[in-house]
Parts: sequence; structure tokens; C-alpha cells
Amino acid sequence: MWTVITTDLFNEWLAQQDQSTQEKVLSALVVLQQQGPSLGRPLVEPSMTPNLPI
Repeated sequence: MWTVITTDLFNEWLAQQDQSTQEKVLSALVVLQQQGPSLGRPLVEPSMTPNLPI
């Protein structure tokens, strides 16, 4: 199981969304938590800057 870290900005944005959108986003985060970086399409797309340092 992976740890998904969100930012305050993301949390504020999510709180402003309607219930349906919140549920979809949270469902996607659960799948991301379970599968981690191996998760592929349709839930994630490759980074446009793959060598971006963290």
C-alpha cells in the first residue's frame, strides 16, 4: 500500500467540489494508494516533464 499525500490547496479545491466529483476523485486516490506508481491509464497520464526533480 502506498501513501498518497495531498496539499492544503488540493484539499481546499476538493472541499469545493460537488459530492459526485468528490467521490470520483477519492475513488481514484484509493486506487492510486493501492497500485502506486504502476497505475496506468485511464486514471493517470505520463508526466509532461518526466525528469522533473522532486
